[in-house]
Order: sequence, then C-alpha cells, then structure tokens
Amino acid sequence: MIETLSEHLILRLLRSIRETSDGNMPAGHFSLNPDDLNIVYIGRSESGAVTIDPIAIDDKGKFLERWPRGFFPERMRESLPTEVRARMESIRQGE
Repeated sequence: MIETLSEHLILRLLRSIRETSDGNMPAGHFSLNPDDLNIVYIGRSESGAVTIDPIAIDDKGKFLERWPRGFFPERMRESLPTEVRARMESIRQGE
C-alpha cells in the first residue's frame, strides 16, 4: 500500500499498465495490470464529510471516472504513447 499525492507516480503506474497491455514494456521495467492497482481519492464534501471515491482503471491505463476537482493537470502528456511523447519532446527542444 502506498499513499501518495504524487501525480507523477500515479501517471507512471498508469503508463506501465498501458505499456504492459500494448506489449510495449521496455526491457527491465515491471509489468502492471489494472487488477494490480487500486486508486482511491479521499476528499471532503461541501458539508465537510469525508468522501472516499475509488477510481477504476482500464487496460489502457486510463481512468474510467473523472478525478474530483480537476486533479491531474499533467495527465494528458503522460497518457500519450511513447513515440508521441518523444516527438513532442523533440519539438520542444527544437530538434
């Protein structure tokens, strides 16, 4: 069990699920399936009551429900396939 507020960690776990599912897991990396990971968002309602919201994941490493309150602004970039991310990085660096 890991408790984290790290968007980066969760996005990398989702990417591992996607790469495992697509058969594109880089050598030396661990495989991960949706059943191996449970994500739970704990927050507060407007009345102050604690809320517990499980966030399901599909085999492509995508959330099946929306995150509360706009959580995860970097989600789009990390959810892109490796080759698209590499092209974006190349463009960003002016190559």
